[in-house]
Amino acid sequence: MNLAQLWKLPVIYVCENNLYNEYTHFSETTAGDILSRATAFGLPAESVDGQDVRAVHATAQRLVDRSREGGGPAFLMCNTYRYTGHHVGDISREYYRSKQEEQNLEGRA
Repeated sequence: MNLAQLWKLPVIYVCENNLYNEYTHFSETTAGDILSRATAFGLPAESVDGQDVRAVHATAQRLVDRSREGGGPAFLMCNTYRYTGHHVGDISREYYRSKQEEQNLEGRA
């Protein structure tokens, strides 16, 4: 991100935050605000509902247009949820997240 900002490269960094590393909620392993990492380099950083394809498209299109016009790099965080396991053997997820959590977020799919 540093070099992209210094050289005003037409790069869009996309972070898909599905709330989990392999088995651990990201809040237990990530210090600070994710968007702040990009803004620390002077990149415009936006967060969008990653479940809303129209919102993702509109935001990404705006950032791409800006970058193509010489505005340099940008950062887009798509907040989503991982409804399935991390890998094929991750069938019972109850040891790292509750059924209630999954049910509360099912309406977003």
